Amino acid sequence: MCTTGFTLTYTLRELELQSALGNHTALDIPSIPRICSNNFKQYGGNVKAFWTGGDSSHYMKYMQKHKHIHILHTYTPLNLAKVVNFLHRKVVMGDTGKGVYLVYGGKKYTFNSYDKFLEMGYSDRGTRHVGDHILNQIPDGGDVASIEQDVRAEQAGKLPAPVQFANPTPTTSSISVPQVSVPTTLTKAIQSINAQNTTTCFSDDYDGTRDDYLQDRHKSILGDMPVLVHPLCTNTFQLGNTLGYYLNDIACADIAGAHFIAVTKKFNIILPDTLYTYPNTANMLAFFQHLPDLITHSTPNPPDQAKKIMKDTCHCLQFCWENSEAPWIQRIPLVRRTLLPAVTAYLSASNAEHLGTLLSNETDRVYIPADMQTAHKVSYEQNPTYKLTPALSKLHLPLQPNVTIQYRCGDNIGFGKTKYGLLPFSVYNRIPHNAYKHIYIIADSPQRNSAHVYSYRCETILDHLVAYLVKRHPNSVVALKRGGDVFLDYARIMNSNMVFCSASTFCLWPALSNEVGQVHFPLTPLIAKAATNVTAPKFKENFHWVGEVEMIKQFKHYRPWTKLIDELETL
Repeated sequence: MCTTGFTLTYTLRELELQSALGNHTALDIPSIPRICSNNFKQYGGNVKAFWTGGDSSHYMKYMQKHKHIHILHTYTPLNLAKVVNFLHRKVVMGDTGKGVYLVYGGKKYTFNSYDKFLEMGYSDRGTRHVGDHILNQIPDGGDVASIEQDVRAEQAGKLPAPVQFANPTPTTSSISVPQVSVPTTLTKAIQSINAQNTTTCFSDDYDGTRDDYLQDRHKSILGDMPVLVHPLCTNTFQLGNTLGYYLNDIACADIAGAHFIAVTKKFNIILPDTLYTYPNTANMLAFFQHLPDLITHSTPNPPDQAKKIMKDTCHCLQFCWENSEAPWIQRIPLVRRTLLPAVTAYLSASNAEHLGTLLSNETDRVYIPADMQTAHKVSYEQNPTYKLTPALSKLHLPLQPNVTIQYRCGDNIGFGKTKYGLLPFSVYNRIPHNAYKHIYIIADSPQRNSAHVYSYRCETILDHLVAYLVKRHPNSVVALKRGGDVFLDYARIMNSNMVFCSASTFCLWPALSNEVGQVHFPLTPLIAKAATNVTAPKFKENFHWVGEVEMIKQFKHYRPWTKLIDELETL
């Protein structure tokens, strides 16, 4: 055991989660290191220091020769999504050691016997120890027998992983106008880079593709062709952020006159059973698989010129959605042209247009107007919060409403005081009376950021929002859907007549892709430094910044906390 300070401790955890430590022989590591970030209490405090300066295999010596591994990433805390992704198909036990679980597809499953544990190829030595605070947040999936067949198929390489997926096969995009043929050399380049297995995902707050290009990292494969190589690593938990880096690099390549290819494709799905396509792995990944990974530039620049433009223009390396000079702002049409094929493919794979909007008895709400109440024998006299009843559960609602309101509560309560917050309900007074039949509120799952001290209040806040909208629109269907299929939420945002976003990158990209309605977005420095109407950029004619009322960003001073609801309803 060794300790080398905070920086390396975090970096090791990060690299392990990125599977950079998967090839232990290549790194001369005999076994997976046990990584701790505490005060070593579990070792009884018996810690002895050793000097390793003379060790030729020490990590500092290794890093002098292998600089492609980004060991000094900017620190960001590990979140539950990353941990669950990493633990996929691994056996874990908590601090107490009373139970052993198999983590699979975002859930934990119990072994009915020790013989079953051994029969499935697991051993005590390979069991991972995780803190109870993590283990308790992973949903229970029941007995491992329910997934045994899929686990064995995945172990044998016959079934793609439901949580993490890598597909080296290129998907040709129709973004280039005019469309040009895809050079065979680029297709082979994707295969060669994937085969090398040296390109890993960047962290959530860093994008190094531009620097890789300027430093000719892939010159041995690409030669002098101007090509920006992007590790395409996206996940459903941080869909907006991960797509943000991807879309920004596509715009960067387009501005610089370079081709674009995506490699090391990893698509992570948390809680896959929330998707309409579950458990069909291929259909679940339809959105991700139809994100372009090869885009040829119609008029590519010479390599030196492409480098100069890229260096001058693509200087955003982290949180590019916040940067007012980021390439994506100069290429807004590319956002829709990139996302539309993915959303269309998912709609087809899910059969969602036929199924309509499915509501959950546990988390969702729905109000139907008086004429429909009579027809469906529904009464709200004993149901003031509009919870689902057996009669309402059978109600068929269209997939895509006229109005989509994305109300991000859990995260926006728990984040900082400058970029995030809750929108007062008066913003939705922009919806004209008796104009639209279906109004949907799409909100984050109750499980998202559930550990935050304020997040349990979201249910009450959302119930009041539903009541507020029902009062103003008694002749409309008002539905609240929490934590549903994120890809179908993208379709709703892209195709509604009116869209209202919270301060969120999740909503930004499909909102910019909407060409049929009017989009309303709160002023926030989270997006292109749009803190005020003066600094806010003009994206599109149908994109409107909300400036008449500010988000509520601080919550500690509300005593009792329900006074927050009073302000949300009256501001």
